[in-house]
Parts: sequence; structure tokens; C-alpha cells
Amino acid sequence: MQGPETSCGQVMRTEVPYANDRTPLAEALKRLQAAQVSAIVILNDAGEPVGLINYENIGEMLMVRDAVDSSGFFARLHG
Repeated sequence: MQGPETSCGQVMRTEVPYANDRTPLAEALKRLQAAQVSAIVILNDAGEPVGLINYENIGEMLMVRDAVDSSGFFARLHG
């Protein structure tokens, strides 16, 4: 049994799903679902981590988009 003195390296996951920061969101979501994890790492073109995408981020983005689209705000900005 491992206790509080166990290192992160002893319990970490080494095969971490990732996407490039230019990957379409739909593809990133597929990777998130396929890996059965709560988040995937987002890398820049140099392969450096620049962020994470998780279900909460995606849900917030969809809620904002729906709110903006339903109010006509988006149409007024780009119309």
C-alpha cells in the first residue's frame, strides 16, 4: 500500500493524450473521449505544453456560444 510519502513519479500516467493548439476542437474531444481521461494536454508547434482541455472548458465554451448566438449579439458584431 502506498502512503502520503509516495512520489508523483510512482503513480503518474506516462502515456498522456495530447493535441496541437491548432487541432480542431471536435478532434480534441474525440481524443479526450477515446483516452477516457478528464483532460488532454495542448502542445504548441515546438511540442511544449501550453494548456489543457477538459469537459468543463468545452461545456463553458458551448454555453457562451449558445448564449451569444441566441441573443443575436454575434450576428450584430459580424453582420
